[in-house]
Amino acid sequence: LEARGLGGQLEARPEVFVAPVKTPMTKYAFAIENELVRAGITCETDLMHRPLKKLLALADQKGARFVVIVGQRDIESGVVSVRDMDTKTTEQVPRSGLVAHLCALLGRVHDQ
Repeated sequence: LEARGLGGQLEARPEVFVAPVKTPMTKYAFAIENELVRAGITCETDLMHRPLKKLLALADQKGARFVVIVGQRDIESGVVSVRDMDTKTTEQVPRSGLVAHLCALLGRVHDQ
């Protein structure tokens, strides 16, 4: 593959980075990741329990288009925060509509 210029530089780039804010949020982050993968969205979840600022920097470094921030207050309210890494804006999205919302942002059709 490398001889044809197709290998060597391939690296997975997540469309969505799932960022659990605290250790107890990891189980919610994995549930979100599972739903996103089933919808055909490439994603990655942090397991190192880093501060949010470091998580956002890591997502930016990995080239993720969006970050789903999973925090205690958001989960209790039935929402998650979605950060657009291009515009650096964050919006709250109902947890139940997260996959459809991200599919729309990524220009995909979501089959429920």
